[in-house]
Amino acid sequence: MFNTYTTLNGESNPYKVLITSGNTKNLNHVAVMCMGKTNYDILTTTFTATKVFVGKSPKCESGSHASRHDGNTILLHLKHDMYVFIGKENTKFRAFAEIKAFVSPINSEKVPFPYAVDSKNNTYLFNEGVVLMNLSSKDYINPYDYYEDYRIVIPDKKSKKPKHQISISLDDDEKPQEVLEIYVEDEQQYLRYEPNSVEQFNRMTEGKKTMYIVFANEPKRMVSIDGDDLKKLMTLFGTMAKFRPLKKAISIKNPIQVSEES
Repeated sequence: MFNTYTTLNGESNPYKVLITSGNTKNLNHVAVMCMGKTNYDILTTTFTATKVFVGKSPKCESGSHASRHDGNTILLHLKHDMYVFIGKENTKFRAFAEIKAFVSPINSEKVPFPYAVDSKNNTYLFNEGVVLMNLSSKDYINPYDYYEDYRIVIPDKKSKKPKHQISISLDDDEKPQEVLEIYVEDEQQYLRYEPNSVEQFNRMTEGKKTMYIVFANEPKRMVSIDGDDLKKLMTLFGTMAKFRPLKKAISIKNPIQVSEES
């Protein structure tokens, strides 16, 4: 059996995914192609998958028929706890438990917001590279909405109050103190949880500016912090909020040119 799907990212289609299934070992051969000059003739990579989850949008906010966007993203189970997500990029990762469900809703800009749920109720947000551990809230239909509301670490004057109040000690001998504000140079910032604190620190400081935090017990004193301090802050917050980065995530970006004759 042979099926073809095209992934979606707004008005672009990053990959064509060719799936051949039904062999004697119940395995699926998956080829991921990206666009060449005029056609999908560049082979990005191939996989052998024990299971293929085809991303479907239950309801398209864009108004287009949902079924025409079947396969807007794809999730592959390779073996054991190893999976591959195919969307605007290809990402290999390890799951915390066996994944049971995969959905890929599309918003009004035709951007997929795919997520998966495993047997321990952990929810994988592929657009964010984050796992919501044992998500039990019934107040949110879309887990991305839950993440947006609960990922606020340190607010600024205009943002919502955080759901979790973070305290940290920059010195192991000191008692953790509540963090009130965060600045880059003299500009107050709005800090949200991100799985890659190194990229976050470099982006916020532009690689050279100084980052400061203000503790609630000393509101007039700015304390400089470095990338390691921000990583510690994010790790603590992730533990409180039950957020984890995608485990062992690796982006697959090395295409192999395939001739039209092959």
